[in-house]
Amino acid sequence: MKDFFKNKCEVVRDLLPLYADESCSKETAKAIDIHLVTCPSCRDYLSEIKSYHDDSDVSDIPDSDPHFAEVMNKLRKRKIVRRSLVSAAIITSLAINAVLILTND
Repeated sequence: MKDFFKNKCEVVRDLLPLYADESCSKETAKAIDIHLVTCPSCRDYLSEIKSYHDDSDVSDIPDSDPHFAEVMNKLRKRKIVRRSLVSAAIITSLAINAVLILTND
């Protein structure tokens, strides 16, 4: 797999959002690491993703790269869903604990 990414910037760019979000497999991350050592273009793209990842609005994304905007929208939606699920799990856990405490008198 390491050699597969050697000259495959398009494939790497498709995977970089997952890589930036630390959501890809360790093997894929290693292959991307190797590619990034030799590819300044993909390193720059990764820097862009990281700079927009947490604190930027979609309206700030340049219109020149619609694929980038689409990828960032998907990442934001994934992050919102993940946060919602974690919040729901915490609230459910607290509710169950409250019921158990109140019924064990």
